[in-house]
Amino acid sequence: MAKAEISRILASLFNPWLIIYNICFVYIGMLLAPNFGLFSFAFITIAFMAARLAALLMNKYLGREIDVKNKKKLESDPSLAVPKNLLLASFIILTAIFIFSAYMLNTLALLLSPLVILLFVVDPKLKKRSASRHFSVGTIESIDVLAGYIGVAGSFPYTAGPYILVLSMILVGSGFDILYSVIHMDFDKRHGLKTYPVKYGAKKAVRISSMLHYSASALILVFAVMSGYAVVIVGAVVAAVALMLQHVGLDVKNDASIAMRIKIYNALFAAILLVSIAIARLA
Repeated sequence: MAKAEISRILASLFNPWLIIYNICFVYIGMLLAPNFGLFSFAFITIAFMAARLAALLMNKYLGREIDVKNKKKLESDPSLAVPKNLLLASFIILTAIFIFSAYMLNTLALLLSPLVILLFVVDPKLKKRSASRHFSVGTIESIDVLAGYIGVAGSFPYTAGPYILVLSMILVGSGFDILYSVIHMDFDKRHGLKTYPVKYGAKKAVRISSMLHYSASALILVFAVMSGYAVVIVGAVVAAVALMLQHVGLDVKNDASIAMRIKIYNALFAAILLVSIAIARLA
């Protein structure tokens, strides 16, 4: 396999916008925990990258038979050309790295690591079973906050703030997965996949997505007010605006526009929130 092709495959796996979104909330969880340091920062980062890539590989491994029939995905995702046995072997290696990183952090992180891996395996199986699978995606995304916190503290949070963020992330993740499904609605309908766009139509699905994001924005503002920091409140307001902007003037027939909005606005939302919390925490 040529170096150029390997680079294209790696680029398709390491979606920078999605990584920014997820790792921002991992670091937010870390900042909300007491006594974080360089050691926990390093192994939390390693654990996140290994888990993120392992989840993507398992999704591609279990969804290969369906994904190769989707012309849009074939054109945009060269990783679909990777042999299945190589995907599985890579998943196993990354899982081992993830579990080792959890071991290096603390006992609770290690005990919970198999559950995280199990979620990566279960989620792709839900595509044909229920349109509510969007919420399983949101739930998996929401683990980021708790992962960052537990990686530092070695315990679950004892204040309401992190749990409010977890709930908001469930709504945000579910909302943008619904938007993403609009792009592949016709294909999903032909192949019996269960999504909100297939079940309700594109326009109604987009309205549901916007309602989820508006609700998530309200929760983010509640979290910010509870924090007591003016900089977090300002950051939360700006982040909420960024989250909701992706729905302004959205054309359900413009796949490229939808994909770009999902990438940019969600990453911007997470980054703004992280910066505001970092300023409050470190200052």
